[in-house]
Amino acid sequence: MEQKKKIDVILNKKNNLKIIITGIDELKDLDINNTEHYKRINIEPSLEDEDYEVFGSVISKDNLRLEDFLVTFGLYDINGFSTMIKTLKNTNTDITECYILWMVIGNPSKLSVFSPRNREFQVDCIKESITLQSNNSYYPVKTSYELSEGCTISVNAHCSTANYEPINIKIKMAGWSEDCIYFQIIETNLDSSDIISDQLTSIEIIICVLYSNYENLKIDNRKVENSLDSIGCILTESTKVIPFLPLISEISNSCNETIGLLKQRVDVVDSAVRDLKKDKQGFFDHKNHIYLQNLVKVTTQIKNFMTEISQMKTLLKYIKAKSIEETFKDLCEEFDNCINSLAFTNTNKNSDKLEQLKADQEDLTKVSKKLNLMK
Repeated sequence: MEQKKKIDVILNKKNNLKIIITGIDELKDLDINNTEHYKRINIEPSLEDEDYEVFGSVISKDNLRLEDFLVTFGLYDINGFSTMIKTLKNTNTDITECYILWMVIGNPSKLSVFSPRNREFQVDCIKESITLQSNNSYYPVKTSYELSEGCTISVNAHCSTANYEPINIKIKMAGWSEDCIYFQIIETNLDSSDIISDQLTSIEIIICVLYSNYENLKIDNRKVENSLDSIGCILTESTKVIPFLPLISEISNSCNETIGLLKQRVDVVDSAVRDLKKDKQGFFDHKNHIYLQNLVKVTTQIKNFMTEISQMKTLLKYIKAKSIEETFKDLCEEFDNCINSLAFTNTNKNSDKLEQLKADQEDLTKVSKKLNLMK
């Protein structure tokens, strides 16, 4: 039975993707004074096709994956590929003392090369085009197969219009569920590290998932073994997230709707108060002064709430605490109490505006129910 399994792996009748070949190359020929580096990696023996993908990382002499560099692979041909390395700010790591660890993924029958050293790995490769958003740094990617603890995730990315030039983005795995990987994508070497510039609108991201009971990757050109976490992130229980969390796009749409409705209510009241100040000075007695102080307080809370749920980083905190709907309802209730206490409807000029607030309440209720369903 074991022998048959090995034969099936070699024949690869299902044309599954496999680890074709692996390697480690020195970077001592790079210039430490540069922040962008290019290195050509030659594959021996040569492949028979250019249809493959490469994944890897910069590692230390102790075989540890380094976060001080961004690595992109491209310009594939039958004899090899190019590695583009960008040094991040504030690093004291000497790149000439580091190494590039790489792994070629493809179909053995097309490439006519199939190293015997990592044939037992099950491999999945996912290609995704991601449109970057300035107020969102979290992006979900669906997987072809079910994920589990112990899987290794590696990523290669490039800007579709940059001809494989190094890009200023860092892709970090933020979490995973059984059928999805959540990535945090941030721009680097900028004053604000969590803002994506308008110039970089989309990227092509290629994700490799290694399914294996093994802990090490065998290196073909060195006859050594490296821990799998030196080439990617290993899925663990601590990084697993609830399957429905985050439903990023759906929740964002609802939050944008919430922001619009709340802002409209605040704007109407702002206009009403300004009109009162001009036309009815007697309205501002001691009692209404207290009510207006309360209104200022709740409108400030609404403003802060709108700011927070418009930013994905703080939106996730609300989602995890399951408090979007609760906070939303509390703010609406407190806001309406302030309006009722002030009795704006006593003024003819603002009666139409306040009637619109009542009409908006139905829309707010619908959004509230929608947010409640996402909890």
